[in-house]
Amino acid sequence: MSVSDDDNWLRVLLSTRLDKLSSPTSISNLKYDLNAGVPDSGSLPLEPLRRAFDEVLSLNPKQALTYDTPNFGFEPLKEAVIEKIAETFRDIDSSWVSLVSGSAHGLDNIAATFVDEGDVILVGAPTYPGAIRTFTSRGAKLISVEQDEYGFSAAGLEASLTTGAASKLRIKAAYLIPNYDNPSSTLMPLERRKTLIEIARRHEILLIEDGAYAGIDLSGAPPLSLFQLAQGRGVIYCGTFSKTIATGLRSGYILAPPAVTKALKFMRFDNASSSLVQQAIHKFYTSDEYPEHLEKIQKVYRGRRDVVTHALDKYCKSFVNFSDPEGGFFHWLTLREGLSANEIREAAALQGVAISPGQGYYLTDHGEQDSRVRIVFSALDEESLVDAIRLLGKSFEIISK
Repeated sequence: MSVSDDDNWLRVLLSTRLDKLSSPTSISNLKYDLNAGVPDSGSLPLEPLRRAFDEVLSLNPKQALTYDTPNFGFEPLKEAVIEKIAETFRDIDSSWVSLVSGSAHGLDNIAATFVDEGDVILVGAPTYPGAIRTFTSRGAKLISVEQDEYGFSAAGLEASLTTGAASKLRIKAAYLIPNYDNPSSTLMPLERRKTLIEIARRHEILLIEDGAYAGIDLSGAPPLSLFQLAQGRGVIYCGTFSKTIATGLRSGYILAPPAVTKALKFMRFDNASSSLVQQAIHKFYTSDEYPEHLEKIQKVYRGRRDVVTHALDKYCKSFVNFSDPEGGFFHWLTLREGLSANEIREAAALQGVAISPGQGYYLTDHGEQDSRVRIVFSALDEESLVDAIRLLGKSFEIISK
């Protein structure tokens, strides 16, 4: 973070950790933003949420508008979250749930609870930049584990843990996104999930499972989560209502054994998240309208994914390779040899198209970072997506001459 010369006094007071953090991602002001991984604003469940908020404020205003520190979360919403996985999980109840202000808050709460200065967190190469910022801000040292076509590498995890033990590193956890990884969109197969759980247990580390894109299933149901497969043993699950309901609600949840949930609550200094929001979410989440809404947004995103896939084949086929994502919001492109992600970002910007080069998704200089590009299909309508990919193809042609 830069500070002007006029504010040198402030520079002395700021934490040195600010200088260790990369800049957060932001919304582009270009005509076509294929950079920001945000949901479709036109699919927001406006009327159901309006009714839910009205009902909560009419029937239970005092509870909805006061601190919820005794419970740290609206109990019926906790129970509704548990009900979604109860058939695959023995002996689980609401004591396993902590309600937080979105999954970003959840990750920070987990980091604050488990990370001491210098502890090691393993992350994928590539991985979600927000997680890099979060763990780094809490004093963690991050080490990359390569990803392959099946996601977070089991062999890489084993090797990192073995090497770390020999070097006496304090490796606390591995952070991963099994369902529609950000940025790669990889859907981790069942056997890889089981193998990672076994390795983590043997080396006695946590697995922090980010479920940000759970529910954005575009090609059928995914395998059970790591948390479900492990029956909560050694896995902390971080979920959100942002992608399937609305980002502005800033509401999510953590699933973990009760002893962990107790520690997570102890490390909260926010007097709990909004009870009003949680109660409104509960009314919508448990209604007949929620499954209909989920089906609707899956249809929207499936159509947009397919449109982008077709447009990439039509306009960019000679410049990129990619796999069709089975869910989530992203296409993860591999550029033809000799092309530069940063160059194409600059060329595309001149055409009014914002894209994300690979650099931000890796910890340090990585051999793949300048040959990778993430593009987002969730936020723009189909016509805009086709035009954006056409212009992206034109940008490739320009820099290839």
